[in-house]
Amino acid sequence: MESHSSNSQSRGWSEYVYDGPAVKCHYNKLVPRDTSWSDINLERRFYGCSYFRDGDCDFYNWYVGKMCDHATELLRQLHVNERNLLKDNLALRKNVMDWVAFDSNHSAIDIEVERGRLVCGVEGKVVKMLTVKQKIKVIKKEKSMYKILFSCSMLCIVCITICFFFGSSGKRHMQLAVANVD
Repeated sequence: MESHSSNSQSRGWSEYVYDGPAVKCHYNKLVPRDTSWSDINLERRFYGCSYFRDGDCDFYNWYVGKMCDHATELLRQLHVNERNLLKDNLALRKNVMDWVAFDSNHSAIDIEVERGRLVCGVEGKVVKMLTVKQKIKVIKKEKSMYKILFSCSMLCIVCITICFFFGSSGKRHMQLAVANVD
């Protein structure tokens, strides 16, 4: 048997069945017979070392025995079905990713709008709060001015009262004092 290198992939069942002497790799280990699923060598069987993919062992031989027609047809159908399933799976994944992206964008937009509403609401409340604070400052100034005005008014009333009381009685006392001196 000739040794060939190929990019074929083996999936599925490997079997240790030999038509003649057992096949062993360069490491003297029994090598399973597998079926190629690549597009180039679809359904061809080969002997390949288990370590072939790792790069440790490069043993690889094509099996020249004939597979029955029924098995060949089943493998072709399996291969076509597998390809179709992979395409469907890819399309479904793309749809899911599109929906997730749409949903996350939609949600992000909703969140942004809600955030905007909240910011506007907060800004409005901040403006109201600042307005109230300004009003409180004005009211405090007015209150202190009224206190000062009230205090000045009371002081004036007290002064007028004192002046009136002492002013009128002061003239009398002066007249009495002047009359007594004479």
